[in-house]
Amino acid sequence: MKKISALIFAFAVMLCLSVTAFAAPGAFLESPSANLGPSLHSYENEDGDCTANVIVTPYSKRGSLPTDVKDKLEAAYEDIVESTDLANLSEELKNLAKEKGIDSAALAVSDLFDISYSDCVVHDEHGYFDVVLKADTLSRFTALLSKGDNGWELIDNAEVAIIDGQYYLRFSIDTFTPLAIVVDTSAEAPDTGDADMTWVYVSAMVISLAAIVVLVRKSRKQEA
Repeated sequence: MKKISALIFAFAVMLCLSVTAFAAPGAFLESPSANLGPSLHSYENEDGDCTANVIVTPYSKRGSLPTDVKDKLEAAYEDIVESTDLANLSEELKNLAKEKGIDSAALAVSDLFDISYSDCVVHDEHGYFDVVLKADTLSRFTALLSKGDNGWELIDNAEVAIIDGQYYLRFSIDTFTPLAIVVDTSAEAPDTGDADMTWVYVSAMVISLAAIVVLVRKSRKQEA
């Protein structure tokens, strides 16, 4: 029986750790360390001579970035974690929330990521990139923020398009800085679907409970 008690305790600890891993720090919708981030759907440069390849790196994979880029992404993370109201990061975001009638306290960052490029040594002479991303939380999209040398700024050309029932985010940039997708988490906002992590918690509890039941039955058979 002592072995069973120890195993039950171990499963309880594992469950607590799994919940902690997915807990959302600060003004994040969910932990960016566990978030795979948006995926690159397509991109195009306005200059046909540009040979650059666009690369999207979510915060969870920041270890693959050069040190200076990683440091900028982690600095952006700290800003969001320490924020009690995202509108305080950007006056433009604050004004946008007012225009849309959104309580700024309901704003959260669903995705934090970096966009970079490779294979173009003269890209500074080329123009804007038109980028299209796919992310699970775009049904509640409010804004796309960029953190540059002047702090957090709104990318005002960002817009969401629905193609074959899927949500895509389209925007244009000519500089590469940490980017954050801001969503509305209020009850009036559309359902986020995959952004809801409840299924993760429920699955973990069900698996743990099933394992405990199996162990108890085995123990009773051995004692019989």
